[in-house]
Amino acid sequence: MLQPSADQRGASVRALVRGWRRIRPWVWVGGGSVLFAYLLTRISFQDLSELIRRANAGLLVLAVVVGLAITAVRAWRYAFFFPPGERRFLLYRVFAMLRLLNYALPLRSGELITLGMLKRHGLAPTIAEASPVWLLLRITDFVALLVLMCIAVILDANDGHTTSVMRESYLLMGAASVGVVGVLWLIGRKFARQPHEEPGEGWLQRRLHTFRLGLHRVSSVRTNLLTVALGLVIWAGNVGSFVLVILAFPVEIPWDAAMMATCIALGINLLPLRAPLGLGTGDAAWTGAFILYGLPTDQAIALTLAVRLVQMVMIGIDGLVGFVPWTKDTPAEVAV
Repeated sequence: MLQPSADQRGASVRALVRGWRRIRPWVWVGGGSVLFAYLLTRISFQDLSELIRRANAGLLVLAVVVGLAITAVRAWRYAFFFPPGERRFLLYRVFAMLRLLNYALPLRSGELITLGMLKRHGLAPTIAEASPVWLLLRITDFVALLVLMCIAVILDANDGHTTSVMRESYLLMGAASVGVVGVLWLIGRKFARQPHEEPGEGWLQRRLHTFRLGLHRVSSVRTNLLTVALGLVIWAGNVGSFVLVILAFPVEIPWDAAMMATCIALGINLLPLRAPLGLGTGDAAWTGAFILYGLPTDQAIALTLAVRLVQMVMIGIDGLVGFVPWTKDTPAEVAV
């Protein structure tokens, strides 16, 4: 019996990978829809409507305002590296669209589309040059959420474990902060005084050259530390807006438990393992976090759906801003 050659096996593996990439979004859509439908079978819509009816409208409005302000802070943070000049509102609209795209599309694929939009509208020279900046922003986002989660753990620590939990949380915060600052310092030391080099003639050489230019943009330790600080502001605003939403509904959950549940759910939703609109996957993360903090299953699902409704309002407003007609500047050809 003839055995397949190495080339044939490699071609088969590549075909399987290509096939999985084609069906992967639909797998997430199908799985998320089944999970969402299952959650709907576990609640009473009458209880859900009563929960929404009794909500504190003032807290909900404040939560929406805080949530929308965070989009402006995200755009401001990006402007440290690529100043938009007079097109600040255009930059804001791109980040408003980013929020909608990341929510609506699976696997956080809105990030790649946003990089193309920034290039197309002249808010980044090339995608390759913007990539190091984008990576830095994502790293600081994870670290900021980690710090907030550690703070929530400290606030929510049980009496019998307070000492050990606080010690471990402080160590985790310290290690994350030192690690990020150390990496930023090394980048600054390596690229702050790099002499200007002409790009090579080949496609790859030009891409590597623009990528190095992007690394040079993240070489200022002062700017990077300010980026970390704004990351903390952004995620404190994100967490705070959701805590306000949770507290707006008549559910017995302390604010520190609401903060911890929010950090857990947002941390899970930052992972690329999510269906479009967070359908099912995001709902399961919120429901699990609420159940972890003592809510009955039906009440946890009802609160999750109420939070989802407010979240959709916030993202819908950002999306409308993002769909405002673009300026009449001639868009540049997207380059990588």
